[in-house]
Amino acid sequence: VRSGCADEESFQQEYMCNPADDNVAFLEYDLIAAAEYPAQIHWQNMESGRLYAGIDIGRKKDLTVLWILEQLGDVLYTRHVERLQNMRKSDQEKILWPWLDRCDRICIDATGLGIGWADDAQDRFGEHRVEAVTFTTRVKEALAYPIRSAMEDRRLRIPHDPKIRADLRQVTKQTTSAGNVRFTAERTADGHADHFWALGLAIEAASQPSAPIEYQSTGRRSACAENRLSTTDTGFGTVAGGSNFGGFN
Repeated sequence: VRSGCADEESFQQEYMCNPADDNVAFLEYDLIAAAEYPAQIHWQNMESGRLYAGIDIGRKKDLTVLWILEQLGDVLYTRHVERLQNMRKSDQEKILWPWLDRCDRICIDATGLGIGWADDAQDRFGEHRVEAVTFTTRVKEALAYPIRSAMEDRRLRIPHDPKIRADLRQVTKQTTSAGNVRFTAERTADGHADHFWALGLAIEAASQPSAPIEYQSTGRRSACAENRLSTTDTGFGTVAGGSNFGGFN
């Protein structure tokens, strides 16, 4: 029975009657459950909304996770989640690229080996559609809070999936002795909170449907008006664009 559960917390809660510890996880158990589709609904059925994608890149230990959101009104509906592991990059691309071709905007993890993925995706789909996001402490903070806000405001629907729920629960918010906030997750056989970050990237893609993102808090640059956006390593990311992530100084 234990091996059939998504994680130890699920086993303790469902079979041992021990409640989940919401003092540890960033996303409360009930908050995630409230955002889930009913178990029997066909949530993959798309309507006429715009599609957005987030991709967290992995190869062996971690998963590659693609998360597709459809925006209808002010609600983001999950329409597809793809998780890949121990696959060659070329084989993963055969699965992922057709989905990206349908999306208005894509945010992709460009950390580590992800940089090659981001370059190839931008070459194929255009830099105006694909944003390369390098994970740093502040970037993770900027991606994590919108997930919780969307759930709290009932503006997000996610699949009723034990593995996804367990992965979302992995992320914890920690404050260092210096007062800095860090978002961390334990690496398990099922990944490293890969669904969490893919979802965060997809929400970010939907938040700026027609403009690239830039993780800095210095306001919009004059280059936006002159169409002279370029990749920089200012602020706390290394992607091109004009979004203002004020509040994350």
